[in-house]
Amino acid sequence: MQHPISKKVEINSFSNNKSLPLRGPAPFRTLIHRLGDWGMMTASWVLEKQDQDKLRLCQFLTSQVADFVTIRHLLAEMGWTRYRFGQALAGLEQDLKKLWPEQPPAFALDASRRGVQVDHRVLLDVKRLTHEYRQQSIIWALLGEIFAETFVSYEVFAETHHTTVPIARATKKQIAVVLARVGITLTRHNALIGDETTIRVFFFGLMREAYVDQEIPFPAEMRIRAEAAVTEILALYQLPERETTKQAIRMQFAIWYSRLVNHHAIMATEMPPLFVPLINWDEQHHQIHAGLVMMMRHFVDLPDAVLAREAEYAIASMYVAGFLGPIPDALLTETATRKLQPFTTTMQREFETVMHQALDSETLSQMMALLSPTHVRLLYFSHLGFRPMPDVVRAKHRFPIQTQIILTVVAKLAVVLGIPEQALLNVLFEEYLTAMIQTVATKKLLPKIKVIVDMNNLPSLEALIVSRLEQTPLVNIVVSHEAVPQADFYISDIEIAGLKNATPFIWSHYPDENEFNKFIEKATDLTVHRMTATD
Repeated sequence: MQHPISKKVEINSFSNNKSLPLRGPAPFRTLIHRLGDWGMMTASWVLEKQDQDKLRLCQFLTSQVADFVTIRHLLAEMGWTRYRFGQALAGLEQDLKKLWPEQPPAFALDASRRGVQVDHRVLLDVKRLTHEYRQQSIIWALLGEIFAETFVSYEVFAETHHTTVPIARATKKQIAVVLARVGITLTRHNALIGDETTIRVFFFGLMREAYVDQEIPFPAEMRIRAEAAVTEILALYQLPERETTKQAIRMQFAIWYSRLVNHHAIMATEMPPLFVPLINWDEQHHQIHAGLVMMMRHFVDLPDAVLAREAEYAIASMYVAGFLGPIPDALLTETATRKLQPFTTTMQREFETVMHQALDSETLSQMMALLSPTHVRLLYFSHLGFRPMPDVVRAKHRFPIQTQIILTVVAKLAVVLGIPEQALLNVLFEEYLTAMIQTVATKKLLPKIKVIVDMNNLPSLEALIVSRLEQTPLVNIVVSHEAVPQADFYISDIEIAGLKNATPFIWSHYPDENEFNKFIEKATDLTVHRMTATD
């Protein structure tokens, strides 16, 4: 296979989508970063303050089940003043109109009712909105130049990005504070000083969130190199050609390459103490390691020892990204195995504490296999300060028992690991919730909710509704077509006089998301009530 093998490519600025010119263009001048999904760090801090508010308001309103949200409720939930809300809503409405001029308004202020009307039929691309805000951010632009090492002067930066020198200097101070929280120093001349793996992890988190579903913003020459690397890496690891995997590898390669051509290799002392010495690896991993070293030589001219470290780090990062499943026990050091053990024992113990029943070994093993990348990432590659806070209140409402188990487990792990509980919750909650839903059968956790489905001369609709009910992981629904004692709900296209004790849902058509969510909300409330009463 032929490779583009010139050893260095100019890393320069990239063009920007200017479809929403609110404050002038701000291209992300960068190439960014490689090796592993260490993070999914939230990047809201890179947005301008007013854009953060507009985005948060958009996310809040679209997440509401109701079609109407009172201002009083919104202010209480958001912790905002009326003025801040008014500014954010006005700006958001303007931006949405610019982005999607053909769509009807998703949100409309109703002054007489003192609230916001939400049209759930309008589907908003929140990712695109976030992208537009990000591309206009002075913070994002300066971050890009810092990483790519293309920063010339504050005067040049200010002129390029239609800002002022004082704003540029203030922006650098903001960035420096954030970087310091993960152990990276930003020097007077905007150089990044710190553990190389930390720098790579930090910027990959930002890039992964920013460009997960978009073309990487790199020059054409870099894209050619990235695609060549993707092809080789997929073949080397025998991975399926999933577009999400390929996109992650493109970013990994770009970050790795840009750091190395700027003379930033991983030092021996910076390697995470995760794997046993290379001499003790099995044949399969030896072959993968050798293949990676060979591939790297196509792109960079570095000593063998440096390439060996970079290849070992690349393998670790692929496991941490979740592409390769759990790390084989034979590859882990005794220390790493010992550090990982509390996750298993704590889950096993606290599940039994909450549920008054043991978690069977097969289910526990499946759950830990799914969570293995998360646990390794936390111990060796994670930076806790940049994970978004999960919506635990919402999760507790939808998945009450799963949430309770997770909160109990995290509280215990925080003590064992010596990590602040909230920081640990931010890192683990969503991964734990997903793994638990996937591995632990709902019927084992939740009380039964009896639902009668009896449609009048609409058998096809009845079948569709039953199928949807049976597939929901949120509640333990038992469906009947005949009257059963103590039925909780009935679903029909007519009112059924003989089922006065059951809560009715009258649907003459297939329920839309809003209608179905209202049913789920009622069923979840009943589930929580019964579990609380049982406790």
